[in-house]
This record gives sequence, structure tokens and C-alpha cells, in this order.
Amino acid sequence: MISCRRTPSLGSGLRCCILGCLLALLLPVAAWAAGSIEVGVVCFRVPADWQQVPAGNPKVTQFRRSPGAGPVMQFQRGDDSVGQEIERLLTGFAEPRSRLKPRIWHEQVAGRSVTMLDATGSPPAQAGPGRHRMLAAVFETRRGPVVASLDGSPAAVAQAAAGFWAVVHAATDPLKP
Repeated sequence: MISCRRTPSLGSGLRCCILGCLLALLLPVAAWAAGSIEVGVVCFRVPADWQQVPAGNPKVTQFRRSPGAGPVMQFQRGDDSVGQEIERLLTGFAEPRSRLKPRIWHEQVAGRSVTMLDATGSPPAQAGPGRHRMLAAVFETRRGPVVASLDGSPAAVAQAAAGFWAVVHAATDPLKP
């Protein structure tokens, strides 16, 4: 709620109210709620114990529980169809898709069709040895797909999975009634 009080620099209370209303309209939706991030038309509420960390791609926003360790939670707008985004996510594994056998299912979240993914495999050669697990949710929106994903070692992703799915299932579309 915007409160107006008379100040010498702003003039009348009416001017203050008008200014406050204009600012409220001009602020991005993501700023309306602390701890939330807007990606395309989907708003995600990120847990307080996850900190934003730099991403190598300006189109990606990513978070970690503690910088430099643990799985990475990423949010980004997709460029293609939902199916193509799922295929792009699966290229993060060394194995061909036919050998990965990912679990893919569909749900409704915030009134939107969402394709969910759970896959475990070998990371690409440059990522080093070991196993790699990815959870993802690809939201179908009028402005193209919105992708939320959780990446890391199978053990770390298993520990963070409940929190990730909670973020996904609590997503909202601020423009929908």
C-alpha cells in the first residue's frame, strides 16, 4: 500500500498519490514480491536460502544454496517449442537420448501446461567424470517456453528436489486473473 504524506519537495498529497500510482504501474511485476523472479510471464518464488550467482549467459538467472557448491537452479526463457526445449536440455548429457531414458510427464501449474523432466546420465566430457542429474519444468506460455531446471550430482539434486518442485508448483502468472 502506498501512503502519501505532505512534503515540501512533492507538494500536495494529491501529487504524491499520483506519483505513487504511476510508480506502482511502472515497476516490473518481479519487484512486487521480495524473493521472486519473473521469467517471461511466469513468476517464481525462490527460497530465501538460495542465493543468486553469476551465470555465463545473460538470458539465464541462476541460484545456489551456497555459492560454488551444490546443485544449480536456473530460470530462462526458451527460444523454441516446449518439445525442442526438452531436447535441448537433454543435450546436457553425454549419452544419446535413446540411452538416457528420461522420465517426462505433463502437469498443470498456474493454469499452464508444464512438461516435467527427470534425467540422470553422464555429463559432457568437459564437465568431468561422474554422474549428472537434471530436473526441469518447461512452462508453455503465450510468449514462448519458460524453463526452470535443477542441475548437479544425483545426490545433491535428490537433496534439493523437494524445494525445486515446490518452487515450480508455486509458480504464478501475474497477468492471469
